[in-house]
Amino acid sequence: MKGLRKTAWALLLVCLGTTACAPKSQVQSQPALVEDDLYFGLSTSNGPVTRAQWEGFLNEQVTPRFPDGLTVLDAKGQWKNAQGNIGKEPTKVLILIHPDNPGADKAVQTLIDIYKKEFHQESVMKVRSRPQVSF
Repeated sequence: MKGLRKTAWALLLVCLGTTACAPKSQVQSQPALVEDDLYFGLSTSNGPVTRAQWEGFLNEQVTPRFPDGLTVLDAKGQWKNAQGNIGKEPTKVLILIHPDNPGADKAVQTLIDIYKKEFHQESVMKVRSRPQVSF
């Protein structure tokens, strides 16, 4: 039993020593990233936002502010209004993963403000998370 204990301790010390002496990985550190998911309703008082209008907004407003990449999903939105009625509308979900800094935050808020004004929306929902990202 004593011999087994000594062997186990010796193995543990070898493993710890090997791990501690192992070279550090060559992974480059990345800035802290956040994910903002923006939900854009496509129904307006002037009719639906057309494909061309959405593409124009994406190309003229979103891409210049986030040229490194983005994802757009088609969705169906649903909510309850103040009167208790259920509203439904087609929705675009814009997923932006970007550095966590004031410049990017301002760019996201600018997109929201422009969309609300241009397409007569009461709101654009934003969901923020802190993903673990690797490329």
